Amino acid sequence: MNIYSSDLEKENDNEKQEAMFPEPMQRDIKLVRRQVVEDALGISRSTLYRLLAENTLPPPVTLPGGGIRWVWSEIMIWAQQRIDEREKV
Repeated sequence: MNIYSSDLEKENDNEKQEAMFPEPMQRDIKLVRRQVVEDALGISRSTLYRLLAENTLPPPVTLPGGGIRWVWSEIMIWAQQRIDEREKV
């Protein structure tokens, strides 16, 4: 059963959804726990929190209920930037 009475109505609904969910929401987003970030970067918990305090590492997002997660793509971009900086020296 089609909930749209016409293709134009369906197209209008798609445009509304795109407006509600900007570009980042239209791609796959993976949120990861602190331990995954630490393991991926090879750093300790204290180093992770020091980098956060220095505004060096991308900040986590807060989930309903108080949990925190990091956006995996942001962590990987940050790591790649460190590699690129090393290669410039």
